[in-house]
Amino acid sequence: MPATKRRRFAPIRQAAEQNGIHYRTLLYWINRGDIQAYRFGPRLLQVDLDELDALRVPVDPDGPRRSGRAS
Repeated sequence: MPATKRRRFAPIRQAAEQNGIHYRTLLYWINRGDIQAYRFGPRLLQVDLDELDALRVPVDPDGPRRSGRAS
């Protein structure tokens, strides 16, 4: 029988801090449906850190660039 991967949960503020984002940004992503929040008890919201990691997308270095100047 294969081993089940254990989920890594963290409170909203801690998860945001670990990922270098503001906790309100994380709440926005939750409200928008980009990431699922899980309630532990009546007040504590946590997120699965693997779900948060899955939102990371590499930047294409050859992609379009913005110069900041009007053409």
